[in-house]
Amino acid sequence: MSPRSPEPTRALYVRVPVPVAEKLDRAAERLRTSKRDVISALLAENLDEGAPASRPRRVVIEDAPERMTVGHASFTPAPAPEVLTLEDAAELLRVSPDALRERAEAGDAPGRRLGDDWRFSREALLAWLGAVA
Repeated sequence: MSPRSPEPTRALYVRVPVPVAEKLDRAAERLRTSKRDVISALLAENLDEGAPASRPRRVVIEDAPERMTVGHASFTPAPAPEVLTLEDAAELLRVSPDALRERAEAGDAPGRRLGDDWRFSREALLAWLGAVA
């Protein structure tokens, strides 16, 4: 574990089952560090920023032969991009890229051609979709 850094901190209060809290206490004691450092290191090492928000991650400490689960949490992915490629826009609308390209070329769907590529505003596409009868 790394020593505490002078980085700014923010309080995090969570309620966990007593057995989980006791495992965290034992892990910090065995590793000779604070619970804060245990949790910070686990989060830094185990978070996958691209993981879907609906998939909770389990953080595990391996201590001697036994595995000790310290806790779990769900994390929200980064916000969706505002500007979409043809493929991204087609996926958003759940249509084929060819069908969306045809609508965009005909001026029916809100998009802009940039050279050989199409770009779409997420907001404009959703507003357009809501207005289509």
